[in-house]
Amino acid sequence: MLPTLLFPLSRIITAVIVFVTSIFGGMGWDAALNRLPPSLEPLSYPIWIHSHWIWENVGYCETIKDWVADMQEAGIPIGAIIIDRPWEASTHTWTQRHLPREEDRTLRAEQRADTGLNGQRSMQRDGYGGSVDSVGSYVPCPVRYCCFFEEWYAQLNGVPNTGPGFIEYFNAMGIEVLAWGTGMVNTNSPNHFDPVRLSNPDGTVLYPPEFQDRHEWAAEHDWPLDLPESSYFLNNGRLVSWWGSHSNYTHRTYGSLVDYTQAAAVEWWEQQLDNVLNMGLSGWKVDGTDPYVATLLPAINYRGRLIGWRSYRQAAYRHWIDYSWENFGAVAKVRAVDDYFFRAGMPFRFAPRRGNFLAWAGDQDNDWRGMRAALNNIFASSMFNYVNVGSDVGGFRGGPYDNPWDVFIRWAQLGAFSTLMEMESTLREVPREFLTPGGDVELVVYTEHRPFRFNDFYPQLLAEHDIDIVAIYRDFAIMHTELQPYIASQVMFSYERRQPTVRPAMGYYQYMLGDEIFVAPIVQQGDYSGHYRRIIFPRGSNWIYLFDETQVFRGGSMHRLHFSYDVSPVFIREGAIIPRIRLLDVPVGAAPVFCNYTTIYIYPRQGSNRFGLFEEGQRGSMINYTMNRNTIRVTMESTERDIMFRLFNICTPGAIVLADGTRLAAVASLDDLRASGLGFYVDEAGNLWIAHQDAIDGIDFTVHFVNCGC
Repeated sequence: MLPTLLFPLSRIITAVIVFVTSIFGGMGWDAALNRLPPSLEPLSYPIWIHSHWIWENVGYCETIKDWVADMQEAGIPIGAIIIDRPWEASTHTWTQRHLPREEDRTLRAEQRADTGLNGQRSMQRDGYGGSVDSVGSYVPCPVRYCCFFEEWYAQLNGVPNTGPGFIEYFNAMGIEVLAWGTGMVNTNSPNHFDPVRLSNPDGTVLYPPEFQDRHEWAAEHDWPLDLPESSYFLNNGRLVSWWGSHSNYTHRTYGSLVDYTQAAAVEWWEQQLDNVLNMGLSGWKVDGTDPYVATLLPAINYRGRLIGWRSYRQAAYRHWIDYSWENFGAVAKVRAVDDYFFRAGMPFRFAPRRGNFLAWAGDQDNDWRGMRAALNNIFASSMFNYVNVGSDVGGFRGGPYDNPWDVFIRWAQLGAFSTLMEMESTLREVPREFLTPGGDVELVVYTEHRPFRFNDFYPQLLAEHDIDIVAIYRDFAIMHTELQPYIASQVMFSYERRQPTVRPAMGYYQYMLGDEIFVAPIVQQGDYSGHYRRIIFPRGSNWIYLFDETQVFRGGSMHRLHFSYDVSPVFIREGAIIPRIRLLDVPVGAAPVFCNYTTIYIYPRQGSNRFGLFEEGQRGSMINYTMNRNTIRVTMESTERDIMFRLFNICTPGAIVLADGTRLAAVASLDDLRASGLGFYVDEAGNLWIAHQDAIDGIDFTVHFVNCGC
């Protein structure tokens, strides 16, 4: 009811956000900083954060491994996975760890078979549901994630891991692993200050009272980690009912907030995190529990002093971000700005901007309104100059059975042209009738938001209209992966300029992705042929349509254009320099990009431009060009990359001469150019390709035009 009443107000707030950020977001808050050149200092974070991510909610070792295998079989690149809750051991599941591994796996397989596909109902009846869902132990659940637990247990005890592995398993495929976390510790976690609490505040029994003392419990069950004092939590461990307090058939859990202002509490907390970080965990997804400090009324730290939400969240997020990165090189994905409380277009600020290179826009519904809500949060984050904010493709809530397939496609395209692209999937119970109309109304578990599932749910409809969601998703995940050098460089340059990377532009949900790419995502219902989109192009430049470079639009003009489902309204500024890579040797779009080359796309116009290419672990390189009617000169500072230049639709080249006077030779095809390592090729569209494989001494060449009238 409240979101309904506030909806008109939310539209006004959203309009103000878009207006303000479209004016200030594109130029930054500090005009002097905006004129500074890029520093080209090494990236402040690993570049893989701009790869394509997937994350699973309510999963198991087998389900995430199967999902990754399915995605790879479809040719969809994956750079990182997140294991969302529940993944941590509870007091109940810790006592199950001594089950023989094969017996344990067989037991869980039989339980899941009761409901068809990875079911949860029988697991809940037998204590594997809500009691598995612990928060705050930072020990892999030996029931859900037995392979993760075995790897953790081996690392803790300094013995070889004889199981299939988990982090090592994915790292061997070049996939980073992150885990979900918060600053809350639930009462059913073994490292809560009272893990054998006899009852909760609502009077429900938590566990049978095997022991009256937490130290007795820990000793009896061989709990290997230090137990906390109650003073390690705010208000001496006062319990909080929060969104992670789940009812089960027998009990409800509560949580206590870690006191980040106390050195002893922080030291104990770091010991909990270290047990997973030492395994090689690449980072955290830090969820939003910090607002619950306001429910303590008042919140009091160990010194008896009041602490507010702002002070608490600053301390909490700084610890997550700084401690993980400085000690383990691990990242922390946090909420930046989120319409967290009312879901009515009134966003709140969460994590600080300083040192924040990874954030997401919170949880949204799986419909057009949810997609616009995600954009509202991303645009609102631009007001505070956050540099890397993405959203969950297809939303967080809902799945194929109630998720419009066209929303999923357009959201995937939005994700591809965001700084962070990630897709979530949850195992949930849905009526079998959704799968087999007229069949038994039996609850089975189905997965959400995976592109395969949409093809499964709408096979006839999609086939009739020649729409392949898996192929579309693959193409856009590859495009996002290709843009890693561009996105990372623009994120760092934006951070140096105190400017957002996503900068809302004048018009209806339009934005710049960095300095050179203009995006007008489709956020409303269309038809089976696609969508019409009214676009206002930013002034000051012409704009080249990415998916058909023969179409060029004048800056300041307005057009109503049609876009089929396999393309998206994305445009390149005339004069731009766009570095791209290619991880898969599969042609996508009109112009191929080679695996072993970084391809520098230049869309030249009269005059000059530059681009600072930031690198991970080393100083970056400045790329420059200067063009007049007769020549274009291109330079690039020293780089360890193999470089391929692609100059868009320039005048007919005559001689191409290096700085030392060497004239490059023409080759017959792009394959020949890739093999030669040094030379040039002109394709049928008139684009000039130049290879320069050894660029450690830098690159400097001049193209002399035959046709001087261009």
